[in-house]
Amino acid sequence: MVGGNGPRVADRVLAYGDEWLPEPEDGLTDRMLRFGERAAEAGAARVPITVYGVDPADVDAYAAAGAHRCVYWLPPQAPDDTASRLEEVAEWVRSRKGR
Repeated sequence: MVGGNGPRVADRVLAYGDEWLPEPEDGLTDRMLRFGERAAEAGAARVPITVYGVDPADVDAYAAAGAHRCVYWLPPQAPDDTASRLEEVAEWVRSRKGR
């Protein structure tokens, strides 16, 4: 798994990795689509993409761009705030059941 969002990350992933691990940023979905095209041109099988630090509201857009996994990041907070955020994510997951 090769992480990064830099301009040459696709080169590193295709040369040394089995998966790309970018963090969310403006334009990432477009880059993911171009990365998939580039991997296919290079003769690589579909290279998995795990987006790290995702807001649940963005999961569908990342999935449409080729992400096979999205990892939610829970920032350090007070225990009550953490519990509240976890419940929000759990509710989001429950709302998607059966999709």
